[in-house]
Amino acid sequence: MNKLRTAALLLTPCLLWGQPPKEQRDTITLPYEIKTQDLDRARAIHGLVQELMPNTRLSIVWNAPMGLFVLSGPPDVVDRALALLKKYDVPARHVEFTAYLISARKAAAPQAGRGMPGRGGNLETSPTPIPQVLTPAIEEMKRTFNYERFSLLDVNTTQTSGHAEFEGLLDGAVRSTYYRLSYGGLSISADGKTITVPHFEFKLTYRSGMDGVLKSLRGGPATEAPSTGIENEIVIHEGERLVLGRMHFNGSDPSDLFLILTAKVLPVP
Repeated sequence: MNKLRTAALLLTPCLLWGQPPKEQRDTITLPYEIKTQDLDRARAIHGLVQELMPNTRLSIVWNAPMGLFVLSGPPDVVDRALALLKKYDVPARHVEFTAYLISARKAAAPQAGRGMPGRGGNLETSPTPIPQVLTPAIEEMKRTFNYERFSLLDVNTTQTSGHAEFEGLLDGAVRSTYYRLSYGGLSISADGKTITVPHFEFKLTYRSGMDGVLKSLRGGPATEAPSTGIENEIVIHEGERLVLGRMHFNGSDPSDLFLILTAKVLPVP
């Protein structure tokens, strides 16, 4: 009997030594499939969860190629991390901006080839009709600025959840107007009706004269007038026609250029 007791006492420590530490026995590992497709947003969520759960034995590894977060830690800690991920990892809402470039004119139409250039040539000789959606804004501009004619120069539609840029060209025979739109970040109100763009930019660069065209063809720098435009924070409500301007380039051309901006929040896919 004493021999059996001795053997049992010797065996017990061996069994204990063969087990992993208690911290490892209490650890679980779970994968979490990331909902957002924006890598910058996924990186931000990864950092946020780590900041909100310091000193909790949580390990959260981002496997970008697989679109996964791998969570490891005590069950209660992993549950808390999963709850945070489900709260913040939601598809980013996209906004559709539509920018209308409008030529407005007070004086009589100039001779052919002297007006504001646009797609297909002088807009005053072959004006593009104003879209009906802009009628309220155009009527208000007529009352405020006393313009006689309005023509559509160009339309650009951009969908973004954060930052977007677009460059376009309003071309004529020997003169061209280049424009650039930049939406630098955005925030959407809780009701989805108000969009704020902290860093909005609309820039025009006017290039004119056959001398500039010849220099460009010869590989040299073209002659450019100084750029002008708008750089500011904008706040726009869904359904609003936000009028931005007025900009004027050529002293011999009586037309002014306006930007009319609309925005709508797109449904979450």
